[in-house]
Amino acid sequence: MENEGRSLTKWMRTVWLSAGAFFLTYVLALAGVLKLPDSITEVVQQFLLEPSQLKTGVWIAGLFAVALLFGAVTIWVRWNSEDRIAKTEQDRDDRIAKVERDLEDRLARIEREKEALQQDLRHTQRTLAQTDHLMVTDPITGIPNFRSWQRHAAAWLQTDAAAKVSCLILIDLDNLGALNKISHVCANRVLELFATRTYYSMRRNEHAFKIPNKDAPREIENQVEMFRHYAGGDEFCFHMLDEVSGAIGFVNRLKDACTRYEGEIKDTILKDYMTPDQVADYRLQFCAAIVPIEPGVPPEDVMTTALNLLTVAKNDRTSRLMVQFGPSPARTLDQRRLEIDHRIEGIDAKRQPKLRESLEAESKRLAEIALKFAR
Repeated sequence: MENEGRSLTKWMRTVWLSAGAFFLTYVLALAGVLKLPDSITEVVQQFLLEPSQLKTGVWIAGLFAVALLFGAVTIWVRWNSEDRIAKTEQDRDDRIAKVERDLEDRLARIEREKEALQQDLRHTQRTLAQTDHLMVTDPITGIPNFRSWQRHAAAWLQTDAAAKVSCLILIDLDNLGALNKISHVCANRVLELFATRTYYSMRRNEHAFKIPNKDAPREIENQVEMFRHYAGGDEFCFHMLDEVSGAIGFVNRLKDACTRYEGEIKDTILKDYMTPDQVADYRLQFCAAIVPIEPGVPPEDVMTTALNLLTVAKNDRTSRLMVQFGPSPARTLDQRRLEIDHRIEGIDAKRQPKLRESLEAESKRLAEIALKFAR
């Protein structure tokens, strides 16, 4: 439509200019300004205007000339207006195109910056995840450390399982100090093998954590403060969602597992650091303490009791295992077995056969486990 309007305007301008030129020639010829051939002048004067009508014709010609001039001015103004409008539209289109290009460039720059920020965010998230992993993981064994245990204990109190009895089990590997004197690498390899084999063989209701050695020197603050407070240590913490009898069963299975680990340690590790006689004399053993956690009691509050009980187990001359049965003082399995045997003597086998049979089975079980932990 815009092109058609411009074509029409050009056509009208051509017609008006042609008519004006023709009429101007006519008027000038009548006035004698323009000298035309005599034949054309006579024809014009004869057929267009009589001499008596010349004055009237001049006025009409003047009015027509004014009309033509007004029309020409109008056409000229409109033509200039169209040109200005076209130029304005072109300028507007150019500005819009420039704005669009600038906007596209800005959007592209924003996309690049967004991608860079996303990459930085992913890198930060990976770094935070790695840092958090280092904070809660023992660097030697690769299993959760004591800080992880603290998180676990805090989260566990918020679950329904906290309303049930659970047990805290602490163990301390024997003779790790002697291995350290021979080679720190040897001791670390033994510690790693025991920890990883034990950790990945546990059941759903069993959780293991590495306990730091508070007597060991603090490691370099800037390098390892993020994931472990103290270096060294051969103590492990187990949180078992079961009663004391289940915890005793766990310790018994762990004792049997140590027999298997011992052979693997001798064949794959110790032979590189010890003489054959030293390898033959090595035994993978541990002392253990079991303390029940009553419902609603924070597990960390029981840790001090368990550590003290573990110290008793290390120094006891008869057994490497100390157990706290309920609110009564801690004792060895042999002492617990003697209590059960004493109770059995007061039970009539005819009146309470199932109770007596159950107590006798428990006494036998405790005697077998106590034998494994006897010194």
